[in-house]
Amino acid sequence: MYDFIISDMWYPLYSGGADHGSGDELIKNLQLQRIAIPVIICSTIQYNYAGSSNVIGAVQCQDSLDWETVLEQLLKSVII
Repeated sequence: MYDFIISDMWYPLYSGGADHGSGDELIKNLQLQRIAIPVIICSTIQYNYAGSSNVIGAVQCQDSLDWETVLEQLLKSVII
């Protein structure tokens, strides 16, 4: 078992497939299967997962933002 998951929000479900909101599907499946593992979502779009039991944060990845520091802080909250 893993300690946490870092996932992009948009990626294809299969090789060569179109991008899909797979991050949302991942979160829904974890909740349906009652798997309590922390998730960090990364995307170029800011997402709000307030109230989600699995998502500890969302990182908006853009060159104009200090997303690396946000990701580092979220990881520290999981690891410590």
